[in-house]
Order: sequence, then C-alpha cells, then structure tokens
Amino acid sequence: MKKALATAMLVISPITLAGTLTIPQEFEFIAINGKSVSSSLFSHNDEEALIDGNNKIALQYKDLIREEIGDGHVKVKSAPFVISFHASDDIDYRLKTAIEIADQEQAEAFAKQPQLHVTTSQGAAVEFTLEMSDSHERGIFNQLMGQYPNAEASSVAATGGAAAAATQAPAAQMAQATAPVVVAPAPTVANQPHSMLQYWWQEADSATRNAFTGWAVQHLVSQDAPQQSNSDNQTQNMLHYWFIKADQQTRKTFMSWAIQNL
Repeated sequence: MKKALATAMLVISPITLAGTLTIPQEFEFIAINGKSVSSSLFSHNDEEALIDGNNKIALQYKDLIREEIGDGHVKVKSAPFVISFHASDDIDYRLKTAIEIADQEQAEAFAKQPQLHVTTSQGAAVEFTLEMSDSHERGIFNQLMGQYPNAEASSVAATGGAAAAATQAPAAQMAQATAPVVVAPAPTVANQPHSMLQYWWQEADSATRNAFTGWAVQHLVSQDAPQQSNSDNQTQNMLHYWFIKADQQTRKTFMSWAIQNL
C-alpha cells in the first residue's frame, strides 16, 4: 500500500522516492527527513518510505521485558536516536538489532547504547551513522510507555525540520521554565468499570501500575480472556477485576488514559 502511494506521489512531487525502511516491533518511527511520523496506540507502524539520497530517521527503542521473578513485565525504553544513511532508488531496507536481547539487563544496556544493523532486503550491509538525543519520547505503542511532549519537535529538528522546530522550541522552553507539572485529566466515560479502574489506578503504587500495564497490554494485543488475580495485593486484584468486567473499548480507553498518568 505504501509503495503504491509512494509511486503515485512521484507524479506530483519533485522529490525522488527510494524504497522503504522496515523496523522491528520493538522500535517506533518518530520523524523522517524533518517530518513527524504518526503512529497508533494499538497497531505497529513498521514501514516508512525513504527518499533517493541521504535520509535521517528518528527512532526509539521500546520493549516490555518479562521480569526474572514473577509474571510481571518491566518497561525498557531508549531516548530517541537518529540514524542517517544513503538510500538508492527502488531498494528496500531493514533495521535490526545487532545483538539478541533476552533479559532486562541486556535491554537496559541496549537502550543506553543501541547496537543496530541496516541492510538491504537482499541482506547487504549498509553504512549508517547513529546519534543519540537528549530529549525524551512522545509515547508507548504510541503512548504505551509514557509521554514526553517535546520529543517530537526535537526529533523533527534532528531529521531536517529545523524551521518547524525553531518556532516551537522557545515556547516549549518557556513552558518548561514556568509551568508546573500537571497530571492529565481523565476522560469522561459514563460506565462503572472505567470509573473503578481509574479509582484503583490512583490507589496503586508504581510497581503495581507497571505490573498491571504489562498484564493488560498482553490481553489487549492478544485479546485472550484475562484471568482474575488472587494475590495479596488488593489494589492489583481490583484492577484485574474491573479490567475483566470492562468491554474491549473501555479497556482501550482506560489504558490510553492510564499510560499518560503513570
């Protein structure tokens, strides 16, 4: 589909498009060549079109890693980083990790210093540069790992969108200097499971929220029937109970809100 759109754009655009870049599930596009890349909360965008010539792509590593003890998961994420490489017409490219990530320690080390390979679809190695950023991300699964509002502008600037970023940066810096931290308000949803999920989320500590997020995300993605928790943690039990009671749309709406209030 994206290749068809890219071909159609050749008729109306002076920019010569190359192939595409495909990324693994654990990575997210943030910006390409100065333009922000949109993403979805519940579906992974794994392919974007490149231009013929030098490309700058802002990415972020995000993963849910199973804890060594227990059934929970921990969130591991990198700061956004920019890879730059030359793309040729009609050649598709792939990004992959240079190492196998099997546990939390390896994931955290990778997040600090990503080790990557870029290849053509035929497997030929491609030379590229990688530059880490000091900014934070804009979302998990688009919002599922946390939200940092200035990341997108920084990534757009880092990939060539300097003019757009320049108009946003002063306002962002002023807001950071003068505005207090504000917790995002809950959406208005008139049903009991959503209200009770919000209540027990606010009662939960950080460890409980992290454990619940890993459990809930698994069931949102797989849509398997979740099982009730019978732990000694009452808050966790109640979050599980009301999540099970909620319909699929309420679960998605709640998780979108909850991740912004981690």
